Amino acid sequence: MNIYSKIRIIIFAAITALASSCGEKNNSEDPVQEKMVFEIDAPKNVPFELGEKKEFDVKAENITRTIIETPKGWTATLTETKFDVTAPEALNDDVTTEGPITVLYFGTTGTGDKVSFNVSVNIPEDAAFTINISNVTNSSAYVKVEPKDKTSRYYWNVVTDETWNSISGDASAVFTDELAQIKKQYPSLTLEDILDGLLNMGDSEEEVSGLPSSTNFYVFAINVNDNGDCYGTSASAQFSTLEPGDPKDCTFDIEIKNLSASEGTVVVTPSDGSVRYWTSIEEVASWAGDAAMPGKVKETLEKYASDKNMDIEKVVEGVSYTGVSEETWDLEANTSYYAYAYAMDEQGNALGDVFKKQFTSKSTDVSDADISLVYRYFDGDKLYDSDNTKWANAKGKVLVQAKVNPNGLAASWCVALSKGDLTDDVSYPDEPTMNAMLQGGYSGKSMNNYYVDGYKTCTLLGFAWDEYGIFGVLHRQLLELTPEGVTDISEVAPETSSLGVLKISASSTIQLPSHRTTSKTIFRKRL
Repeated sequence: MNIYSKIRIIIFAAITALASSCGEKNNSEDPVQEKMVFEIDAPKNVPFELGEKKEFDVKAENITRTIIETPKGWTATLTETKFDVTAPEALNDDVTTEGPITVLYFGTTGTGDKVSFNVSVNIPEDAAFTINISNVTNSSAYVKVEPKDKTSRYYWNVVTDETWNSISGDASAVFTDELAQIKKQYPSLTLEDILDGLLNMGDSEEEVSGLPSSTNFYVFAINVNDNGDCYGTSASAQFSTLEPGDPKDCTFDIEIKNLSASEGTVVVTPSDGSVRYWTSIEEVASWAGDAAMPGKVKETLEKYASDKNMDIEKVVEGVSYTGVSEETWDLEANTSYYAYAYAMDEQGNALGDVFKKQFTSKSTDVSDADISLVYRYFDGDKLYDSDNTKWANAKGKVLVQAKVNPNGLAASWCVALSKGDLTDDVSYPDEPTMNAMLQGGYSGKSMNNYYVDGYKTCTLLGFAWDEYGIFGVLHRQLLELTPEGVTDISEVAPETSSLGVLKISASSTIQLPSHRTTSKTIFRKRL
């Protein structure tokens, strides 16, 4: 049974004082009701999305007051000319998903009438989930989530039982918190982009690693719509990680990536993800030796604990790692370093051997990875006339085809076509231009097709990067597209994909994250 809340909004108009007759007859006349008019321009049934607000035109004449009745959780406001209705932001026991909105209206003599229309929230069918957990170790577990509805998007994650109990098992609270964190950290990302990174559709399976040993966890899943609102009933399952292994038996694999003259990223992967360890870098010239280095680290940690009046256990907990670690370090150009790691106890003592890997920073920050670009363009109308099915998108356009020839050091590349002249590297500096290209351009294609709205001035842009992710030089090639410069359509390459023309402004300062953030990558930050 639907329960309706009544929101009473009383609108007072100028009311004429009426003389009343008590007992004796006087010359006053009885009040005359002027014709009332009250109309809301709304259909009989109005669907809403969660949190959506809709506005309807109102015509009102000779109305002195109104009373508005709405379904539970809905809000409505009335002015002289507009009637606004807002659907509930989320679903819970205090919300009614559908029902009538009624406006009672009254005239000068107190007589009245009502208008009404039905509202409802569009709620996708609830999707049930099956959660399977296997291959549990002291630091990882293999999770498979199978939704009953394979077409609905959903969010899943892993939290400790402490976190789960603190939010009373409300899966939507975890999602809402993570969504807010990503919006704050990456304000340039759209909601659509964020949801694409966070949500799944169909079966999902993954090994979740970096978990603390001897700890209880919950895996949960819940549906999320395109507005970022959770709906339906969540599902959850429990598991516990195993006891930790012996730190002395732990080995470490060390990888160096994104190496440049000024910085490099060190990735450390322990053989036992439950083991706590220390990792850092040190110049080869100042390396104290494998046996002495852990002692120097402990001295530094103890001094810091003393200076800050902290327990050494708290300091070690704050600076050490479990699971895979990835950290970017500032470097001096053309300098040799050791990246090293070893197991560490709560007092900062070394447990087992020191593992290290030597590397040398580059002399410059520009990679020798490079590409060359060759282009030609075609009359889109002639392509369309030759085959209006194959070239359906070419009508009224100019097709630009750009071919990429990479050198041996190019691991991948990015090419884009922008309207206008972008050859001035003062107005269009390399770094923001390249970032904008990465966001809107297309990477790794040897043949790129672009449709341009007519014969215009454009700039063809391209650059490569090496296996470490270091960018090469940015190439800028000015294209003056004219009818006289078109290539005969007999030479057009097969169209595998059609790319849009990139818009880059002189004020572009887009900074992209190094990778798309997902729920699983953020997990370790919560523990």
